[in-house]
Amino acid sequence: ATIDGLKERGYLSNIPTNVTPNSLEPIQRAAVYRAYFDDVLHTVGGAESLATIGNQKSASAFGDTLFRNGRKGGTEAIQKAINATGSHKVEVDGRMGPETINTYRDLSSNSSNRKKLLDVLAVERLHQYPNESNRFNYFRIMDWLKLVYLLLGHNPHRVAGNQALHTLTI
Repeated sequence: ATIDGLKERGYLSNIPTNVTPNSLEPIQRAAVYRAYFDDVLHTVGGAESLATIGNQKSASAFGDTLFRNGRKGGTEAIQKAINATGSHKVEVDGRMGPETINTYRDLSSNSSNRKKLLDVLAVERLHQYPNESNRFNYFRIMDWLKLVYLLLGHNPHRVAGNQALHTLTI
């Protein structure tokens, strides 16, 4: 449904219709993720905005929350986590905008704020998906994140996650 929806909205042209994610090559999966983040984050610069967060784990948690929880649910989880830190407040409206991503980026720039943000975000995500604690506790996206960064023209060695952690599939 995600792939076909992205195709319908004009984000993917070189991926066949009605294809299953498991049948895609890694580079095609990277294109799907890039298209997904271009769509979901279109109000704040698309997929490029992930690279502006400045911290790999924070960017991974942000992206994975949006992907797993969806556009509205993921944004609400991020907004609730921001508010739960106690140091910043944003409106919980499920709409990704400059205030949400800029506040998230600001919290991520300080190690103690970042730890608190990532902790409360994991708890927020566990409320919706209680059986996925490993996914939320590691704050990472699978190896395709390197491919997304390559597609964006960034050095994947600076952003590559811990390859030994669980591998996610779409």
